[in-house]
Amino acid sequence: VLGIEIGTRDVRMVEIRSGNPPQILKIGSVPLPPGAMDNERVVQVDAVADIIRGLYSKLGCQSRSAVVGMGIQ
Repeated sequence: VLGIEIGTRDVRMVEIRSGNPPQILKIGSVPLPPGAMDNERVVQVDAVADIIRGLYSKLGCQSRSAVVGMGIQ
C-alpha cells in the first residue's frame, strides 16, 4: 500500500507491505514549489501531480493502491 501526504511545504510518500509487523519498503519526500498550495487548497495541481509521479518513480514504488492525506495545519 502506498501512503501519500500532501502538506503545505512538501509531499511525503511511503510504501508499506502489510504484515505483523508491517514493513516499510520505500520512503521519501520532495518540497513543493512556492505557490503550489494556498492554505489547504492545491493551487498548482499539475505541479503537485508531477511531484507525486516523480517521487513514485524515484523511489521505485510498485503499489497500485494508495491512501492520500492532506496534512494541512
